[in-house]
Amino acid sequence: MKHFCSLIEYTGDEIVEDALQDSHGGVFVSNFSLMVEGSFVAYICSAAMASWIIIIILATALTAVFMIFKPSQHKKHKIKQVLPPGPKGLPILGCLHLLGDLPHVDLHKLSRKYGPIMHIRLGSVPTIVVSSSEAAELFLKTHDLVFASRPYIQASKYLTYRRKGIVFSEYGSYWRDIRKLCSLELLTNSKIETFRPMRKEEVANLLKFLRVRRMLGKRFV
Repeated sequence: MKHFCSLIEYTGDEIVEDALQDSHGGVFVSNFSLMVEGSFVAYICSAAMASWIIIIILATALTAVFMIFKPSQHKKHKIKQVLPPGPKGLPILGCLHLLGDLPHVDLHKLSRKYGPIMHIRLGSVPTIVVSSSEAAELFLKTHDLVFASRPYIQASKYLTYRRKGIVFSEYGSYWRDIRKLCSLELLTNSKIETFRPMRKEEVANLLKFLRVRRMLGKRFV
């Protein structure tokens, strides 16, 4: 046991030299050599695995950065858009970090700084925020045909049968026809009366919800 304690204090060539000079513990020296060799091989395997893991993580990070900041192929031929003023967003997040629990209040504070027509990015989605009645009239009345259609969303293609529903279809003759159909078949007085019990129940649930929040002293928004 004493010889074993002195033997494991050596390293490298000293262990081999001490083992060769031992004439009484041949079996012990052989077992110890195998143990050292196995530990060395396990250390090499674990180090190689850690190196491969680091390489994979770095490659994934570099690929993500390249995809985020990769210039578009048609950006050279694209006319530069003149956008309204607005806060500069962060990569990926955009301006989401500027919106708290009450986003409409935060947007109102930003409109005081950047004006009634403001451009922000919600994530990677560019968004125009209108905060005055005069600016809203420009969008909803003066230039209403330009902004009448919803932006193209890939999910709407599969959820609404290639954008054939009244919600996501483009403004035009088809949209006017299905709107007329809904007005005649779904929004008549007889149809509205059939949903009266349901509306009454929902209004009662809303009043109950507001009453409970009032008793608890919480805000309504």
